[in-house]
Amino acid sequence: MSRRGCRVPAGSCRARSCDRALWQARSCDRALWRERSCDRACGRARAAWRGSASSPAGGFTVVELTVVCAIVGLFCAVAVPSAVATRRALGADAGARHLALVLRAAQARAQCGGARTAVQVTSDGRYEVAEQGEGGWRVTEAGDLPTSVSTNFPGGRVEFGRAGWPLLSGTATPRAGSFVLGSGDRTRTVVIQMAGCVRCR
Repeated sequence: MSRRGCRVPAGSCRARSCDRALWQARSCDRALWRERSCDRACGRARAAWRGSASSPAGGFTVVELTVVCAIVGLFCAVAVPSAVATRRALGADAGARHLALVLRAAQARAQCGGARTAVQVTSDGRYEVAEQGEGGWRVTEAGDLPTSVSTNFPGGRVEFGRAGWPLLSGTATPRAGSFVLGSGDRTRTVVIQMAGCVRCR
């Protein structure tokens, strides 16, 4: 190891101290060089990050947004009528099952209690169940069906006697008939046969 500017004879204590100082100086130079290299690398990384952060983010063009809106509109145009038709069909089905239960319950009450019972249904789906007693007719149940109703019973009223047969209102004449629930091609029918059988179809 050479000693520039050192006039001390080689092998002496001062020469070894000079060599040690020279080695330490070179170690410091290498450490300083590494530190500067690290600073330069960090500076490049910071500059790259700032450049990417300041660059505008990618977005959608007007054409892309127009195409997406057109596709969504097409799906809505196809799905909404199907959903409405399905809802109507479900309403008619649920209303028919409920009305059949109401008619069967009124029929059973007339057969068990011996009193005449009546079920009256309006066109908007509201129904009432009444029982005839000494003081006249008394409403025992009322409710609403989830759909519109049409019927061939006069006044939308059917009565049940002791035998369970459907009768015309205020008479002893048996009368079969039906209630049609729903509208259009999404309908369900509740049929009351002459023998008193109540069926949904």
